[in-house]
Amino acid sequence: MTESKAIRSFKIDNGMDLSITLDIDTSILTPDYAHETARFWASKDDVLAASDDDDYQAVARYAASDLWRYLIDGYNEAGALRQLHEQEGWCYPGDSVGITIRDYEIPSFYAADHEVEEL
Repeated sequence: MTESKAIRSFKIDNGMDLSITLDIDTSILTPDYAHETARFWASKDDVLAASDDDDYQAVARYAASDLWRYLIDGYNEAGALRQLHEQEGWCYPGDSVGITIRDYEIPSFYAADHEVEEL
């Protein structure tokens, strides 16, 4: 018998052309890891309140912030996830944190794409 994956998906938006859709494999990022991760940072009370006390949603919120930063710095999806996995608070056993980037949008920082108005 094969074990089925339980995937929870979250789309996170933050204006400024920032959005990311994350799939979380709950067989890798287990409920215990999600609970521990959601409570690791000092901002846990605010983030959990914004997440209706859903540990997985809180984890998605925390992951999105760091993943956006890595993607803006030029990492591809795999590289951004690898960086996240090496960061304090995300060092789960194994090769993965159980998160996949399904889709994302980041603003262009290319100088020719900026809208400019002289004042």
